[in-house]
Amino acid sequence: MKYAKASRTQIIAIHQRLVQVLEKVGEDHCKYIEPSSDHSVAQELNCSPNNVAGVRKELFGNLFKKSVPSDELLELRSQVNALQNKLGEVDGRLQDLEIKHNKLCETLSLNRLASVNHLTVMTTKRTA
Repeated sequence: MKYAKASRTQIIAIHQRLVQVLEKVGEDHCKYIEPSSDHSVAQELNCSPNNVAGVRKELFGNLFKKSVPSDELLELRSQVNALQNKLGEVDGRLQDLEIKHNKLCETLSLNRLASVNHLTVMTTKRTA
């Protein structure tokens, strides 16, 4: 992509400033950290807002502009929290089952009822 009237030095300066004032949103979008914008970066660096927009689009992606209604956002957050809680519960149950399974295998081996050492499960610490 060509930048009208932007020198290599300006492109590098724009990139360095954008790294400081942009956040990635997904794979190919970004958003400015308030109160920055293409215009404010251009003013700081004494260049055209089109130059800033061009560098931003090429290196960081398009601006993320979709606004999610607050009710919808709250509902999504609530659902994420509920799923995280369920995941924690399931993880706890799985760990309990692993312990019970290993104790059963140990008991069967001690009583020489069956050779079950190959069935023991290595319990691992999980993070929620």
